[in-house]
Amino acid sequence: MFCQEIPDFFAARNRLFFAFSTALPCLLGAVLAVETPPGGPAWNMVWTVAVILFIDHVIFNAGATLKDVKNDSAMSAVTMATFAGVRVGKNNSLLVTRRFRGLIMLLKVLSLSVLFASPLWTGIGFAAVQFTLLAVTAVISLCLTRYALNIELFDRKKIGRRWMLQEAAEKTLVPLLLIETAGWQWSLFLIAAPFAWFLFLNAALYRRAISLNDAF
Repeated sequence: MFCQEIPDFFAARNRLFFAFSTALPCLLGAVLAVETPPGGPAWNMVWTVAVILFIDHVIFNAGATLKDVKNDSAMSAVTMATFAGVRVGKNNSLLVTRRFRGLIMLLKVLSLSVLFASPLWTGIGFAAVQFTLLAVTAVISLCLTRYALNIELFDRKKIGRRWMLQEAAEKTLVPLLLIETAGWQWSLFLIAAPFAWFLFLNAALYRRAISLNDAF
């Protein structure tokens, strides 16, 4: 019985581990690079980015549990999706519960709240253009998250692509937040580099950069 419980234990907690593994190296690297004393605007911005990345990674990994819910349910594994009651019904229909939707949207609102409230403790305000870009991207991110949650048929590829889209919008917010701190050049680089790397790897491995027919 103990051996059977071990996989469930790790399945329920590995999402938080991966979230920490994303946020903490970013936090460590930024803290080592910051030259201002602790408690200054740059330090507070570093912690803000780490918190946002942690929440966003939990959201993204929740999407991964949604993609694997069929096998996880068959193996009685405890994941975010199975714990929230998500299951695959007849005719391969995906039954996403209100609890799961509510949890994801709550985390999304929490992440955006930290982002937009950050000037209160960092002392680094938003420029007019920056705030407009953040607001538009935040709305797009919310819409894409809802789009990812409203899938009705269980299709691993389609679920993965939808969550990839919302993750792309989500990850664009942090570089936009850093415009006043890092400058436009670095912010644009942080936005463009992951997309360029993704397209390059797809082209190298699959002989095509992206297929829109598979993405929606």
